[in-house]
Amino acid sequence: NLDLKIENEFKLDLQKSTVDTSDLEKHLGIKLSGFLGLNFIQKFENFSINLIENKIEFNALIDYDFSLPMLSVNPIITNFSIENIDKNGFALFDTGAFQSMFFDLNDLSIRYKSSKGWAFPSAFGKMLIDYYAEIPIYFEKQNLGNYTFGYPSNLPRMPFKYVLGLNFMSEFIVNLNFKRKTIDFKKNSIKNNKIFKLNSDIYSIGIQVIFENNAFIVSNILAGFENKFVNVN
Repeated sequence: NLDLKIENEFKLDLQKSTVDTSDLEKHLGIKLSGFLGLNFIQKFENFSINLIENKIEFNALIDYDFSLPMLSVNPIITNFSIENIDKNGFALFDTGAFQSMFFDLNDLSIRYKSSKGWAFPSAFGKMLIDYYAEIPIYFEKQNLGNYTFGYPSNLPRMPFKYVLGLNFMSEFIVNLNFKRKTIDFKKNSIKNNKIFKLNSDIYSIGIQVIFENNAFIVSNILAGFENKFVNVN
């Protein structure tokens, strides 16, 4: 790539994926030709993601508002807590997760508005998620805001406590600084009109809709709404 000035500077080992991406392609509405992995991204000192402007940049430092530590590079692991500063734990930084997630219902001591029974394709098959809205995120003593978190009810045990997903990242320009081992965040000045951020009104959603074969179809009736959509196929 001449724009990145990486012509003949290194070789990239490509691996043929054995993962069936057909369900994911249907969910995203696009055809996937491959995945841009950490073996490529780590060739650079830093890597910036601007989800609002659909832009990624290499070796482009930003003036950041706050940073999270990059405790591991492959996979990218950081740490934070939800609800209060006492529930700190390892968190996977995941650009493939639309919503942030937690894995232990005991972490919630407050009753949040919720929407249950969502189904999504994943590497583990169909993933079932319950969403809880307006959960506070803390890093050390700093409140980073309130966000919707998903609780996946049928995934195997994970080696981390949380997942930091696109609903959080989309509020910022995010810079992965491999040299300093930090994840830097700068508040995006452009209003977030993407679908990533679900608010507390999520509790009122009764059906899950996907776009398939040039039409919107109901793919799932959510928990608690079965009697209201008895004639929906």
